[in-house]
Amino acid sequence: NNIETNNNNHVGMNINENNNNNININKKKTKLSHLFFHILYKAFHILSFPYKIAFQFTIPDCTTDAYSKYYLITLATSITWTGVLCWGVVGCISFIGCSIGVPPAIMGLTVLAVGAGSPEILSTMKAARLGLGGMAVSAVFGTNMFNFAIALCFPYFLKTAIINPGTSIEIEFVEMVETTLVLVISLACLFITLPISDWYLNRKIGFVLVFLYISFVFFTIIKFLMG
Repeated sequence: NNIETNNNNHVGMNINENNNNNININKKKTKLSHLFFHILYKAFHILSFPYKIAFQFTIPDCTTDAYSKYYLITLATSITWTGVLCWGVVGCISFIGCSIGVPPAIMGLTVLAVGAGSPEILSTMKAARLGLGGMAVSAVFGTNMFNFAIALCFPYFLKTAIINPGTSIEIEFVEMVETTLVLVISLACLFITLPISDWYLNRKIGFVLVFLYISFVFFTIIKFLMG
């Protein structure tokens, strides 16, 4: 009986030690995660400081009582700033791509896509932290549908139907079949992995999706180097 009691106490002590070690590891991971996001937030705040000053003096804050009647001016100036910033980003990326010998299409699939998706990342992170997984996933698909139906087609419609009627615009990146196929495969993998996880977004799903995106970028770069 004494031997059994000692063995049970020894086992209990080992379990408590393992639990304490797991708790300490989780605390360290949490601290590192908070530190990473804190550094990321500070860097974003410093880099965006000039824009905040410009926005403050050019965009009326219609949420206050003093400027509540100027909401149309707020909307117009916000759209104008969005166009100016997009023009600057596209120009800079095209210049960098030409400088290092990378076609604009490749820069658009990689660098520009990451830049355009950054606000979406912040919104989905906010929704995920609130436990609104369905909203996060729906926002991603809704944004892509908007990009395909409006953001991509509407400017070309204006160019070919109103500005220069009867003309057409040639797409420089003609080999879109493989890229589209990779995109369809990625979406198929997403729809396969979500039911497997009982429609829960967890760390494993995140690893799978990050791996799919890295594979997509790797495939695009290798295709460019071989072509």
